[in-house]
Amino acid sequence: MIDLLLSVVLASALPPGGSPPDDSAVTLDDYSACGHTCTYVIARWKGCAVEWGQVKELVGPPTDGMHTFSDLADACRKLGLFPVGAEVTRTRLMELHAHLGSGSQRAAG
Repeated sequence: MIDLLLSVVLASALPPGGSPPDDSAVTLDDYSACGHTCTYVIARWKGCAVEWGQVKELVGPPTDGMHTFSDLADACRKLGLFPVGAEVTRTRLMELHAHLGSGSQRAAG
């Protein structure tokens, strides 16, 4: 479930062209732990002036290859963000995506 949510966040954080700006690009080797990557992308998307190394230090190493929500939330709070946990079914997530898509079309039109 968390993989789906993180994928949605990552997909929505990229600009329309599908790739991040050159100055904030993360190399493929940096994708070893998705917790670091998601925290970095969300922080940059929300306007935090944060560097990749800083995020890796704040989040810390994964335990058994994974970060907990608590690990990620603590790092986000230190960056001035306000994380909220939510349990969402795939169906409700797709409904939200459809709703947000229709709202952005109305705003643009």
